[in-house]
Amino acid sequence: MDALRLLPVLGVMLFMLPLFWPAGGDAAVATVPMSRAVTYVFGVWAVLIAAALLLWRALWLTGGPVTDGEAAQEDPL
Repeated sequence: MDALRLLPVLGVMLFMLPLFWPAGGDAAVATVPMSRAVTYVFGVWAVLIAAALLLWRALWLTGGPVTDGEAAQEDPL
């Protein structure tokens, strides 16, 4: 469940990564072509969708998250 909650944070960090790539202006620094940047963004998007699907399926197969009431009934301490 925690991994599903952290997935959007990971997604935001990965989507913001191209902001640190070198841009034009300095001839000594190689720039990243737009085609590679678009491929990266859609690749990250597809990986995030697949990760969310796999994590959701794993959570569903294990019976879902345990609520506070269920945890209190199982563990009396």
